[in-house]
Amino acid sequence: MESIQINREALIERFPGKGGWSYILIPEISPDYRNHFGQVKVSGSIDSYMLDKVILMPMGDGKLFLPLNAGIRKQLQKQVGDTVQLKIYLNKSARITETDFIEILADEPAAFRFYAALADTEKQSYLDWINETKNEEAQIARIADSVNALYERSRYDRSGK
Repeated sequence: MESIQINREALIERFPGKGGWSYILIPEISPDYRNHFGQVKVSGSIDSYMLDKVILMPMGDGKLFLPLNAGIRKQLQKQVGDTVQLKIYLNKSARITETDFIEILADEPAAFRFYAALADTEKQSYLDWINETKNEEAQIARIADSVNALYERSRYDRSGK
């Protein structure tokens, strides 16, 4: 299970001006600049209202905020200036680390041995290619393609062709 990142009382604020958004400031989580504008997906709750894969938006000063539309505020029966109990969990990243990839390669010893002998930059290029896509199915396909390519390269290298 994902670990809790934030568990605190939070103030509902509002951007100034007509039509300004209501929001909760989230300074504890940093923007993820690998994502569009540094957005971060989270889950959790505001009082008893469940949040499922909502996006924290950048404020432009290195901080993120959680927008609260009128529907959410109505369900919470809260308005600007009120406090709420906020619990935030970071959604697990679909990013594959080198440790993850090595565990996958353990099922294919020849591919693992070939990968282990590669230069760090070439190892990183495999991970970068796998992680370029945000689509989980495409990422799984890229992992399989990478394992197959490493296996084929190991066969080629071993045969001396």
